[in-house]
Amino acid sequence: MKPGYKQTEVGVIPDEWEVKRLGEIATIATGNTPPTNDASNYGDEFLFAGPVDIGDAKFVTRTEKKLSKKGFEMSRRFPKNSILFVSIGSTIGKCGIAPVELTSNQQINAIFPSPSFSVDYLFYAVCTAAPKIRAQAGEQAVPIVNKTQFSETAVAIPPLPEQRAIAGALSDVDAL
Repeated sequence: MKPGYKQTEVGVIPDEWEVKRLGEIATIATGNTPPTNDASNYGDEFLFAGPVDIGDAKFVTRTEKKLSKKGFEMSRRFPKNSILFVSIGSTIGKCGIAPVELTSNQQINAIFPSPSFSVDYLFYAVCTAAPKIRAQAGEQAVPIVNKTQFSETAVAIPPLPEQRAIAGALSDVDAL
């Protein structure tokens, strides 16, 4: 192996990088759906993300369904810059970032990174880990990766300045 690098469960990484589990570096929450039999929970005020709304673009700026203030208040809210990850169904692994506070249904796990991590870097790291996460779901009728399994996902974590540089380069490529 080349000097200055080490072999880890996520592959060969520089010596100064660490491997951490998502649950060690961020809070993870699963969305919930307000009662659908009460139409007053739904409206056009707040984004309510589902799998169909995630994966086409880095930022989730539109959702098929929206909630009213009432529905939003009874939902598990995700802060701005949460990373959204589809964890149930045939589209496990689709990722997005919440550019505003929003909520989701229970098919989405949200990662709330601390300020000591680059949101953009963590987004790309989770998207890169998606095939391994999807493989954990197995071959059941409705594939699922529960929050505990998802929290155990290992990602390579470089120092914060390097996270920002890597995320900046990847964002530039996405913009092209």
